[in-house]
Amino acid sequence: MSLSLSPEQESAVADEQAELGLIEEEKVALVQQEVGAFEAQCAMDLAAAEPAIAKMGDSIDALDRAALVELKNMSQPPKEVEAVLSSLLILFARRGGGAGALKKLDVSWSAARKVLTNLDTFLTQLREYDRDGLPPEQVRG
Repeated sequence: MSLSLSPEQESAVADEQAELGLIEEEKVALVQQEVGAFEAQCAMDLAAAEPAIAKMGDSIDALDRAALVELKNMSQPPKEVEAVLSSLLILFARRGGGAGALKKLDVSWSAARKVLTNLDTFLTQLREYDRDGLPPEQVRG
């Protein structure tokens, strides 16, 4: 039994392989097009977010220590302020302790006041927080 192919058979195999190659090439082109569109959307999203990120950094630098002391001394802040501080406690806990730390995390006003006791540490945590390290599922737009 011979393993060699006739020229006609070799030509048919070559044509078949060329056809498969063209199909794969079309698939690759489609994926490249989708990736290009996704990259463009990401670039637009980043361009839209960069001013807000810069503004956030400026806002942190503009925090007034006297205002933070006044905030810490409130017996009960407005609910929106308490929600922001609770969110910060969660973010700080995610950074340091992982999911296990969140199960027993105290996000009460009392806990927020304790964090505000050391303003230098609080401000450092805000400035140095790794915003880019947040998993997408933890970020809501």
